[in-house]
Amino acid sequence: MRFCWILAFGAALFTASLAEAEQVQVGGRFLSIEPPQGYCALDRTKPQDARVMQAVENAQADRNRVLMHFVPCNEIEAWRAGRLTSYSVYGNLAVQLENGQPRVAGMSRGDFINAMQSQMPKLDTKEVESEINARLQGMKLSDTQLLGVVDKDRNGLYIALAMTASAGGQDMAKAGVTSFTLLGPFVVNTNMATAAAPGAYDKLLAIQKPYLAKLVSQNP
Repeated sequence: MRFCWILAFGAALFTASLAEAEQVQVGGRFLSIEPPQGYCALDRTKPQDARVMQAVENAQADRNRVLMHFVPCNEIEAWRAGRLTSYSVYGNLAVQLENGQPRVAGMSRGDFINAMQSQMPKLDTKEVESEINARLQGMKLSDTQLLGVVDKDRNGLYIALAMTASAGGQDMAKAGVTSFTLLGPFVVNTNMATAAAPGAYDKLLAIQKPYLAKLVSQNP
C-alpha cells in the first residue's frame, strides 16, 4: 500500500461557513461528512479557497479523493481578506483510491486498524517526500519523519509526522497528525497540520479523536 495520505499533509502546509453534515457520493453510496467542531469547510466558489483546494488535490492526483477541506472558522474571513497569510491549522478528509476507485478494505474496522498499525514501519518517507516535491510548485519538503503511532482507539489509528516546508526563502517546521479508519466499507484518512511547537501533537489529537468518533458514528 502506498502512503499517499502524506501528499495531503505536505501540499497544504502553506495554505465558509459553519457546515452541517452533508451527503457525498462515494462508490455508489453516500457518506455523511462535516468539519470538526469549530472548523469551516473551504468553498470552491471563493478564489482563495479554490487555489488551496486545487493545490492539495493536484498533489494527490489519482491516489486520494479529497472529500472536504477545513480550517478554523475564526480565521477564514481574515485569510480571504488578506489579513492573514496562512491558517494556523489546515485539515482535510479524503478517501483512498485504488485503480481510480474508492478503496474498500474488505475487513472489519478493528482488523483494518490493526493491519494499518503493522504497516507503519514500512513507510519510506524519502520516497514520499520525493513524490510530493515532484508535484508541488513553489514549495519543497525536507527532513520528513514518521514519528509513529501516537494513539489508537476503536475509531482509528493516529500517526504523527514532522517535516520542514521551504517556500519563498523561508523554512517552516510543521507537525501533522493523520488518522486512518473505515467509513462504511471505504478506507479514509483525516489529515491535520500546524506549526511545530510544544503541544502541537496533543492539540491536533484533541481535534482528530472526537472528529473521527463522529464520522464513524455517522457512517458505521
